[in-house]
Amino acid sequence: MTAQLFAASIVIALLAIIVKKARTVLLTLAGISIVAALAVAYNEAESTTTTPPTAPTVEEMADARTVEVTFTSDPNGAIVLIENSHVGTTPHTAQVPPGQLFDYTLRAEEPYEEYDLYKPYSASLTPDEDVAVDVWLDRTTAEEQQAQREEQAQARAEAEERRLQAELRSSPWRVYRRVDPITDADISYITVDATDYPTVLNRDAYMTIRCDRDDPTASDGIALIIEADDYLGNDDIALGWRFDDNPAVRRRLWRSSTDGTAVFNLSYKTQFLTQMLDAEELTVRLYDYRGSSLNYAFDVDGGRAALTLLGCYGGPAL
Repeated sequence: MTAQLFAASIVIALLAIIVKKARTVLLTLAGISIVAALAVAYNEAESTTTTPPTAPTVEEMADARTVEVTFTSDPNGAIVLIENSHVGTTPHTAQVPPGQLFDYTLRAEEPYEEYDLYKPYSASLTPDEDVAVDVWLDRTTAEEQQAQREEQAQARAEAEERRLQAELRSSPWRVYRRVDPITDADISYITVDATDYPTVLNRDAYMTIRCDRDDPTASDGIALIIEADDYLGNDDIALGWRFDDNPAVRRRLWRSSTDGTAVFNLSYKTQFLTQMLDAEELTVRLYDYRGSSLNYAFDVDGGRAALTLLGCYGGPAL
């Protein structure tokens, strides 16, 4: 019994020592956590603290200063550009930073569209104080004005070419460039396929306008042809036509081709083309050698662009 009590007392003493050690460790960990939290809070407070503004330095105050550059010109009213930006017209005073290089240009308000009467003046300036710039704009020479006219005309022609090409691309017309291998004559042509025809056997019908300056009957420089994709006859062929909802033209004689499948418009081209150039749809009725009527339809929208780009038409329709 005495031995048991002794053993129990030893266990109780050991447990007391362990509990004391654990309390010490826990208190130490708690203290470390508190210190860490305080450090984090201090750092956050430091990072959010606004630094009071400092007074500008002498150099910064000098950078904020500007100088005045006053532009005048002869003739008066010239456009003033600083670093390619429009800032006013003469007389004009600009505020610029001192000691900084900048480019400027004075350009006269030109009275003509085709050429400049005055030459622009460009230079650079690095002002340290207020300064006046007075510019005499020189007149352009007659040769320079003529060169400008030609450049303007070329630019307009190129712009018109681009417009016509865009219109042509959205139309059913096609342009083919050809040169006669013997005579070097221009035999280019424009063509448009039929969108409606008498039967499927005539589906290859088309209308074409061909450069033909050598033909004495083609006084306007072109031949206008409708290919029927059918035999019409070898005599002159009666033909009627109608553009859009305009009044119809009835039974005009067109000349037959050698093989009898196409007709040429010799006497009514100006009337025909004048109506066609602003139309969208053409309806044609041909009367063959038997007196039978053959009806065709053509989408002619874009005809003005196509005929203009063809380049050989010399008649009054355009």
